[in-house]
Parts: sequence; C-alpha cells; structure tokens
Amino acid sequence: MKRTVADLKIGESGIIDEILGESEYVNRLLEMGFTKGTPVKLNKKAPFGDPLGLQVRDYVLAIRKSSASHIYIK
Repeated sequence: MKRTVADLKIGESGIIDEILGESEYVNRLLEMGFTKGTPVKLNKKAPFGDPLGLQVRDYVLAIRKSSASHIYIK
C-alpha cells in the first residue's frame, strides 16, 4: 500500500513519487512545487489535523489534508 503526504506524522518526510487526480488539480499542485522526486516534510498540523504545514523545497506550504492525500510518496 502506497503512503501519501496525509499519512506522514510530524517530523517525517518522504520523496514525492506521483500525484493522482483531475488534471487541473494536479497542475495546481505541480505549480506549487510538488514535483516527482522532491523531498517533502510534515512540519506541523492544525489542532484538528487540517491543514498541514509542509516543507517543500525552501518554503513552507499549508495545504488541506484532502489535497495531501493525492500526493504519493516513497
């Protein structure tokens, strides 16, 4: 079973393997820097688990858990 960014615990990281979903949705994530082979680390979660604070490249992004579930890591 493949893991997604939504499965990460605080402090864990992974390498982006693929992004699945509708093409417009995938393109939006790609524009934000979520490209194959890019390291991603979960820095923090909001109190109820949504949104997630992710370190991608040299910046931190906050995305919804539902969005993170489309980003598969290895």
